[in-house]
Amino acid sequence: MKFLNSVRRVLKKFSLCDECLGRLFKKLKPKSDNKKIALAIRKNLEIERTKPEECYLCKGASEKVDEFSDKILEKLKDIEFDSFLIGLHLSKDFEERENKVLENEISQFALKFKDDLKRKIGKIIFHKTGKKVKFENPDVVPVLNIPSGKISLQIKPLYIYGRYLKKKRGIPQTKWFCRACRGKGCKECNFTGKMFQTSVEEMIAFDAMQMTGANDEAFHGAGREDEDVLMLGNGRPFVLELKSPRKRTLDLKVLQEKINKKYKGIVEVRELVLSERAKIQEIKSACHRKLYRASVKGKGNFTEKIVRKLEKTFNNCLITQQTPTRVSERRADIKRERKVFKFQVLEFNENRATFLIEAQAGTYIKELISGDSGRTKPNISDVCGFLCEVEKLDVLKVVEEKVADEKTIL
Repeated sequence: MKFLNSVRRVLKKFSLCDECLGRLFKKLKPKSDNKKIALAIRKNLEIERTKPEECYLCKGASEKVDEFSDKILEKLKDIEFDSFLIGLHLSKDFEERENKVLENEISQFALKFKDDLKRKIGKIIFHKTGKKVKFENPDVVPVLNIPSGKISLQIKPLYIYGRYLKKKRGIPQTKWFCRACRGKGCKECNFTGKMFQTSVEEMIAFDAMQMTGANDEAFHGAGREDEDVLMLGNGRPFVLELKSPRKRTLDLKVLQEKINKKYKGIVEVRELVLSERAKIQEIKSACHRKLYRASVKGKGNFTEKIVRKLEKTFNNCLITQQTPTRVSERRADIKRERKVFKFQVLEFNENRATFLIEAQAGTYIKELISGDSGRTKPNISDVCGFLCEVEKLDVLKVVEEKVADEKTIL
């Protein structure tokens, strides 16, 4: 009797449709239909039905399951996916109304509107598409807004891992927006919004976006080389993140061939495989050594004595580098300790020399050579006794972290 009196008080205060009334007791009869539960309650209490559109709580939304499902299916018709999860966003007013209804002793038996509607729509989408519901990391999440009925899609990104080679100088790794207009376009950047016409990122991403219908992308490299530096050898690891792809089936062999043919002699990609978000952190946190070849011009002449001194000084050498002057405007001015593992003078003739340098990740090679007005110590210019500057710099190899402590053959 006490229980029925509690129900009577709720219904006296709030006019609820059969769906919303039945949901208040769903946990008592989880296998029963909401309307059947409501019918039994109304019979016991002799209370008349409330029209769905006059329901205090849902304002008729409970009766629109088929309508909402059709809208979601229409939104999904051009999206390729294997798994999904229904999302639901309720207005603040809706949540406040539901909280008022549940502010009583019968709330312990209630199933919330959001959980009930998501379950019902999920069943319909499953039966009509054959795609499975996945609670963690689904391919797509259709988000239904109540009461507007609008649908938005949250589509899981695609991640492509691979390695790239850059065979032409004057190309940055990523898009470099104009500092003056910040990408809007101005006279300084010839109204392109960019400091450089293209980048490694854009060349790799263009065809991948075309093939998947992605609306945006992000490029994640294992470090970066300057725009005037070549990236050769085994290539630099990267992850291309394709955002909101409409297609998830991607022939990576075809993509690789397209990129390499279109940008032959400029950019080349290798070893493309589908990956996951965790790969981004993996390549960002890995401490890859780099093997460099530096063509150097000195203000004085290189001699046998200087060459021997350089190789003795910089083989297995710890150096301290303060943030270089050339990047100080966009990076914190701090000091870092880095290690030069191997140093070899390949050739020298008068005031020119070629060095082979294997160094720890994050080492500024140009400043190791020039000294950057004493911001790198020790440095090659000081050991030589005259200023040395890089004319050409190439990354010959990115040494995998797992072999970072093994002997590297130069």
